[in-house]
Amino acid sequence: QHTTAALAVKALPITFRQPLQNKEACEEDTVTMCCEVSKPNAPVVWRKGSLELQSGNKYEMRQKEYIVELTIHDLKREDTGEYICSSGDQETRASLIVNALPVLFKTQLKDMEVDEGDTVKLCCELTKSNASVEWRKDSMVLFPCAKYEIKMDGSVAELVIPKVEPEDASEYTCDTGFQQTTAKLKVNVIEFKRQLQDVGLEEGGTAKLSCEVSTDKASVEWRKEESALQPGAKYEIKQ
Repeated sequence: QHTTAALAVKALPITFRQPLQNKEACEEDTVTMCCEVSKPNAPVVWRKGSLELQSGNKYEMRQKEYIVELTIHDLKREDTGEYICSSGDQETRASLIVNALPVLFKTQLKDMEVDEGDTVKLCCELTKSNASVEWRKDSMVLFPCAKYEIKMDGSVAELVIPKVEPEDASEYTCDTGFQQTTAKLKVNVIEFKRQLQDVGLEEGGTAKLSCEVSTDKASVEWRKEESALQPGAKYEIKQ
């Protein structure tokens, strides 16, 4: 006589012995999130929220027996979020917070002295490209408009003021939120050092009117009463 029986071995469910831990890091850093599973080399899936992650330049996935790791390179602010490691119907979750690097100044604003009518360019260099900055004239926040041109060229922040006027003389500040730099702008007002003099002469003669301004960069306009004069056969205009 003999008897037989079937033996069924049911696999134990994969569980997480050590869950993921919350992490905090700075931009441009590298961070590794790790957990421990109950079976060596158990298949796992990594997700950020609902998005399944794939191994590549950004994400590096490693598994050595029970230890499972996700390494995230070159962190950006948008990498902040919840990360999930799952195996079957088991999962572990943890949050990653990526803090912004403080934006500092590599070069400061410099005081400037210009003549009325000049174009002024105030610039400074930051430690981070395309960072957000705030420009102020004294305590007044400046915005791009016909009067002010605000630019960011890589890591260089610029404030351009075309055709400055005497009222543009002030202190200007560039503020990153972490640090600020301030410079004074002095505007030399164009004045007449020597006035026009009345001239009398006979019909058919040549009249020469002259005056002297305080700077050779001054742009002047000649008028006869209300009509602006232009260089030509009738009028010769020199500076």
